[in-house]
Amino acid sequence: MAVMNMFGEPFTFSDLYDGRLVQDVVAAQGKESAQTSEGSDSFLEWHVEDAFSSDRCDYFGLLCLRGDPTAATIFAPARALVLPDEARKVLMQPRYAVLPDIAHGENPEPRTGVAVLTGTREAPEIRFDPVYMVPADPADDEAKSAFQCLTEAVDAAAVSHVLQPGDLLVVDNRRVAHARSPFRPRFDGSDRWLLRVMVCSSLPRHRRRGALRAIRSGAADDDDR
Repeated sequence: MAVMNMFGEPFTFSDLYDGRLVQDVVAAQGKESAQTSEGSDSFLEWHVEDAFSSDRCDYFGLLCLRGDPTAATIFAPARALVLPDEARKVLMQPRYAVLPDIAHGENPEPRTGVAVLTGTREAPEIRFDPVYMVPADPADDEAKSAFQCLTEAVDAAAVSHVLQPGDLLVVDNRRVAHARSPFRPRFDGSDRWLLRVMVCSSLPRHRRRGALRAIRSGAADDDDR
């Protein structure tokens, strides 16, 4: 928590991990195939944290207490993506919808009119989650094709790291997509165990939200910084 305070104000969503600021990231028995941090034996697909929400964190930190040699954290910076100009142009238009993330239960409403890439070519931001993100218009083949190009570009830019006990990985959630390789937990008390903290790096934005440590999902209407 002390390190993450250097990046901004710690916060969470009230419907995520019961509103706890410091969250235990461990595999859950019976949820092995879940596309959440409780999953294990399936690839946790590329995503940014809470892509459906404009209040998603700016940074998050993962502190490894126990590692697993087969569980790699994988990440891809948006600025490293090689994309055709036409695909980039489409991805920067508000032609996508983000469906609710099941980790938040059934409360969040879908967001429509969302761009996948924003910012400049030199310093792009990314809002990416193939599990929950689709073209807002199901007939928009151009948006589908551009999204497929992006998925392939993210795969090509991937860098992986196996977290060891004591490692702290800090990720820019606005500029980096991440994923996790599958692994096989034993559920005997010795499995991979991480602690996660999310922060808002904008003090004005944090104050506009009432300086709350646990906010409602989908409370914001835009991406004001």
